[in-house]
Amino acid sequence: MDDKRIINALFLNEEDGYKMMIDKYSTYVASIVFNLTRDIITNAEMEEIVAEVFLKVWIKRDELKGDSIKGLIGQIARNSSIDALRKNGNVPILLDDDIISIQTDDSVEKHIEDAELMNLLNDAVRNLKEPDREIFIRHYYFGEKLKDIGEYLNINLSTVKTKLRRSRDLIKSTLNERWYKYEEK
Repeated sequence: MDDKRIINALFLNEEDGYKMMIDKYSTYVASIVFNLTRDIITNAEMEEIVAEVFLKVWIKRDELKGDSIKGLIGQIARNSSIDALRKNGNVPILLDDDIISIQTDDSVEKHIEDAELMNLLNDAVRNLKEPDREIFIRHYYFGEKLKDIGEYLNINLSTVKTKLRRSRDLIKSTLNERWYKYEEK
């Protein structure tokens, strides 16, 4: 079952399109939700998020473009998971090997250096204050537009840009300082 057929059925308000979308993407959505929320929210809350994702796609069916909906579904699943975590007072740090993979065909030394650099980057991002950390993660890891981030967080676009620039500068400075110390070891 291809996405073009699903998109066409959704666009024509056919209930079969909704069912086809769920059949094809329910495992994908569930894995995203589980990976982002495990050990933080209940299974019932996870199931609720999964259902909410498909409902949001159904509501936005008139805006569907292109030949694939997988990216849109994934983005909605990530955003819905983050929203649920925020309601529980948790904002996730999404900097792990699932999001940024390290090449394993290099030498062992290169692999160790890459892993250490990844740890330094994770620490630097974790040390950002809110909402700077969330802006950084949403922009660089989820590819969200600055305008959308600003609207979501109720922050002026120029403020979002400034916070992102300052976060980049701070992370760069932290990495330069800490990487230099690592290299001296």
